[in-house]
Amino acid sequence: MGLFGHKDPQKVFNGPEFTVTSVLFEPPRLSMLPWVVEDASRGLWAVRFPGCEPAVFCDADLLACQIVERAPEPEGNNRDLAARIMANPAAVSRANAAEKGCCLGLSVVLAVRSGAEGVARLEIPIITREVSRDSLAFKSLSGYAEELKGSMGAVIARGAAKSGGAERKE
Repeated sequence: MGLFGHKDPQKVFNGPEFTVTSVLFEPPRLSMLPWVVEDASRGLWAVRFPGCEPAVFCDADLLACQIVERAPEPEGNNRDLAARIMANPAAVSRANAAEKGCCLGLSVVLAVRSGAEGVARLEIPIITREVSRDSLAFKSLSGYAEELKGSMGAVIARGAAKSGGAERKE
């Protein structure tokens, strides 16, 4: 759970209103990725990014879940390449990596019902740097994303059943 966090999510999430019944996503050690856990007995799930307090949601608050890949920024023509490199060399590097078959980033994006704002977007980053699509790292990390999406799909279904079978978009 971050650089100096706890390995056991029970120590962080347990309280009078939340008891961890299962871990939906456990990040690798020494990463900045969040924990995602659920309290199935109360119909709650929570996300905790390292160094932050957990954000707790009801199952019925989760409206949709999808995997989103970061797209490269649109590039100009080759005539202004030198100017683009000087202005933002990282963007040019990412565009080159995308042309060579790299994934620039992969996230699980959740649409969560939020009080006054209506619907909020919660993004859980899985891949944050360029990774070759042919690599074992990409296959493993995209598997994590699929696993998390499947777990969140089950939460959506449970929330829909508890709220009277309202239609949910997935």
